[in-house]
Amino acid sequence: MAAIAVDEGQTVTAGDILLQLDPLVTRSDLTVVEGQLLELIARRGRLKAERDGTATIVFDPPRITTRAENANVYGLMQGQSRLSAAGGTSNRREIDQMSKRLAQIIWNARLSGPC
Repeated sequence: MAAIAVDEGQTVTAGDILLQLDPLVTRSDLTVVEGQLLELIARRGRLKAERDGTATIVFDPPRITTRAENANVYGLMQGQSRLSAAGGTSNRREIDQMSKRLAQIIWNARLSGPC
């Protein structure tokens, strides 16, 4: 807050300016909140792609393009793309390990013979 324009007990009318916000703090807060919004938009795109099993992430174009001047947008989109690729690789490894484990269990069951 930059200034309080009224004193305690002072009578005010509709439309009177009561206080003035510090524009630097307000602008800084806006930048932080916009960054958080863009991060969530990018994350939502990645999570939708993972849910739908698609390799391509579709980011929300109306919101992303309106903020295209933000230097962080590209970085956020790339970061989510990397997370998606890493998650897919991790999932494929886990499936491969489980398949090998299953094959080992079947092999051992055959060696043991009928119970």
